[in-house]
Amino acid sequence: MGILKSASKEELIKANQRSLMDFFHMTSKKSDVIHFLKGEGIEGLYSSIPIRIVNRIILTDPNSKYLDSEVENISKFYEKKSSPLYWEVWPENSPDKLEETLLKQNFHYAGEYPAMGMKLDQLVEEDLKGLEIKRVENKKQAFILADLFKEIYQLPDTAREDFLNTVLLFDQDLINYLGYEDGEPVCMSSVYYYAGVAGIYNVGTKKDYCRKGYGRKVTAKPLMDASEKGYKYAILQSSEQGEKVYQRMGFEELCRVKSFKK
Repeated sequence: MGILKSASKEELIKANQRSLMDFFHMTSKKSDVIHFLKGEGIEGLYSSIPIRIVNRIILTDPNSKYLDSEVENISKFYEKKSSPLYWEVWPENSPDKLEETLLKQNFHYAGEYPAMGMKLDQLVEEDLKGLEIKRVENKKQAFILADLFKEIYQLPDTAREDFLNTVLLFDQDLINYLGYEDGEPVCMSSVYYYAGVAGIYNVGTKKDYCRKGYGRKVTAKPLMDASEKGYKYAILQSSEQGEKVYQRMGFEELCRVKSFKK
C-alpha cells in the first residue's frame, strides 16, 4: 500500500488498527513466546507472558456472519493455552454487536485507550537540544536498545530476546531510535511504516530521566523523519498518561478502543 495522501477519520482509524496488528505480527515472527493468531476474520496475539498487550484480539471483521461461535471458539483456544484473553472493540471497524456478544459470553469491561492520529504538515519542529538521538543501525546499538527496552518496560529476558531478534532484522519499514544524555542511553522510540502511515511505537524513558521532555523529543524525531520521507499522517495508541503529551504535539483522538476481558 502506498502513502496515504488524504484520509478521513474512519480511514485513519482503520490504518491505526491495521498498523498495530501488523506491527505485532512482524514481532511475533522472531518470537518464541508471542504468537500471531489468525482465524475467520479475526486477528490477534497470544503468549505465555500474562499481560494484556500480547494476549488480545485486535481485529474482528465487521461483516462476520458467525460472531457468537467465533467468540466462543477463540475463548476456548485461549483457555487451552492458559493465556488471558482481552478482546478489543474498535469503533468504525468492528461488528455492530461485538460488545453485546462479548458481554453475553461472560467478558467484562477492562478499560480503554485512545487511538490517535495527526497530519504531519501540522508538526511543529521540536528543539532536540540536550538529547542526542540516533537511529539504530548496527548490532551494538541493537543490543543497547534491547537492554533499554527490558529496563523501561520491566520485561522478562524472553521479551528482550524477542525484541532484539526483531531489531536485528533491520527491516526498512521499522526504524528504531535511541536518545542519549551525555553519552548515556536514556530513552527510545520506534516508527513503523505500514498501512500508508507512520506508526509510533515503543516510546519510553528510563525512570531516573523522566520529566525532562525526552519522551516528546524522541517521538518528534521519527515524526520529522517521516515527514521528510513524504508521509502525510502519523498514528499511535496512547496510554492515559501520555495522551496530553501527544495532544500538545498535534495528535488528536480518533477513537477510544474498548477492551473486554474473559
